Amino acid sequence: MIKRHPIFLMLSLISVILIAGCTAPVQNEDSSESLTATPAPLEFFSSSGPFLLLQTDNHVYEVIDLGQGTITPYPLPDSDEKYNLASSLSPGGAQMILHTNAYRVQIMDLLIGKVRKTYELEPSSNTSTFQLDQAVSAIISALPDLKYSEDEMLNAIETAYSKSLTNVQWYQDDEHILFVSAGTGASTNLYLEDLHTGERDQLEDKPGLVESAWVSPNGDYILLKKGFDIGPGIWQDDCYYLVTVSSRETRLISLPEDVDNPSLSWLTPQSIGIIHQTVITGGIHYSVIEIPSLETRKLVEGDFTFIRRYLGAFLALQQHQDEHTTSISMIDVDGKVLQTTTIEKLCTLKTILDKKIILNCETESLLLDADLQDVPFGEAVFLLTPSPDGSASILVNRSGSAFLLNAGLEKEQTLILESDPLEIRWLPDSSGFLYRTLGALHYYDLSTGENLPLVVSDLFGDYTNLNAVWINTD
Repeated sequence: MIKRHPIFLMLSLISVILIAGCTAPVQNEDSSESLTATPAPLEFFSSSGPFLLLQTDNHVYEVIDLGQGTITPYPLPDSDEKYNLASSLSPGGAQMILHTNAYRVQIMDLLIGKVRKTYELEPSSNTSTFQLDQAVSAIISALPDLKYSEDEMLNAIETAYSKSLTNVQWYQDDEHILFVSAGTGASTNLYLEDLHTGERDQLEDKPGLVESAWVSPNGDYILLKKGFDIGPGIWQDDCYYLVTVSSRETRLISLPEDVDNPSLSWLTPQSIGIIHQTVITGGIHYSVIEIPSLETRKLVEGDFTFIRRYLGAFLALQQHQDEHTTSISMIDVDGKVLQTTTIEKLCTLKTILDKKIILNCETESLLLDADLQDVPFGEAVFLLTPSPDGSASILVNRSGSAFLLNAGLEKEQTLILESDPLEIRWLPDSSGFLYRTLGALHYYDLSTGENLPLVVSDLFGDYTNLNAVWINTD
């Protein structure tokens, strides 16, 4: 069920009605046939906005124009699955990667409603150059004790192969895409494509299936994971590579000997972090790989709840359940502990804003500075969301009370909202924010203090965040 506030409902009825449907898939943006079959530009983007593309029901997507006060259906291509809007949006905020089904990915320009590119994925290994028998041999060699029947193994590898081909993501801007294609033997490989020219380059030729690709913060490198993704908890056949985009050089990353289901991620443009053993509450042992030497240096010995880059060093938190205490340490890039403090409670990290560290410690919260000195921050924090311009934050505590904070995280005023907020989403210009309550979406104008209900939907009836993105029309 979807309901709209009467003001928005009335304005929506007199707004432009969109054509319900999308163009046939096109192979490039210069196809004259596809352009003639495409609907006219979406006229509601001609206002000043801002515009929020939002899922309001199963397979229902709409655009909220907060400037005009309208809600208009948006005709995304049909899909069996819901689109993850945030992960699909381009860096420029006006295009989207859409997995329309298991075998097709489309690149869509949101401002004009046109599909720029369609990737037709191979439905199974039976119709490709992929050698399933070679993949089975590789798995048996890497995992001789794997208790899989022949049918289970074949099905798992075919599923992993199809999943590998769906790896399509933006690379740095709205004109470049990373995608995966079948290689020779038992492999898929990573490619870089220029959407404007259609030129594509193969970035690596290593064996195995591409499972994940993470681009470094500056775009110079790609951390690549390849394996056969047989099942949950099976990682022994995974290999990690460092791909240098400019030279197309691919180097194997040697992992520490004590790894067990490791987790790798970018720390800085020149370093990668490794959790040696991933556990539910954090990890055991943590090391850093330096780029470009690929030298590994251990930073944390033992278990930890989290580790994070902080002021050129590392901030590590460790809970000690037996003592009912929490230690927080500042560690330099060489693994030396610069300073540490112990809190006589069990604490977890809530967030880090600028130089300020906010911890939740059972029923209360603490604010720590760069010297790890703590002061009370009030009741335990449920939400703490900074504005895009950094001038303010919205604080919601576990009791549901909401406050506007200044840049120094000092309380400026108490906010009177319609109900307890479960999610906060600032407007791009920081003039107000949207907040989701159980089953409804509201808008709060900071200049007037006015609450405006926007949409009531059963889709907002749980604790899952909004499936929504701001569309950039600049």
